[in-house]
Amino acid sequence: MIDLSPFLRKDAQEAGDIAELLRYVERNIRLRTGGTIRELRVVLDNNKIVVTGRTSTYYSKQLVSWAAADAASGRDVLNEIEV
Repeated sequence: MIDLSPFLRKDAQEAGDIAELLRYVERNIRLRTGGTIRELRVVLDNNKIVVTGRTSTYYSKQLVSWAAADAASGRDVLNEIEV
């Protein structure tokens, strides 16, 4: 029988790292936008960070792009915030 536990631990660690990255991106967005984004959601899809939510100004949407890119650790960011 083959012991798969080292591989499973690596996958769990990677999943934890991704979850922490997404929390960091979300926290950075909330700080930079002053909480102006409603229904904010940050997920990983096809190795891209996707940000969704709603705001009342295009300036706030641009702030989301800057905040997410700064926190994304080199990953591509897709800003799907609705104005």
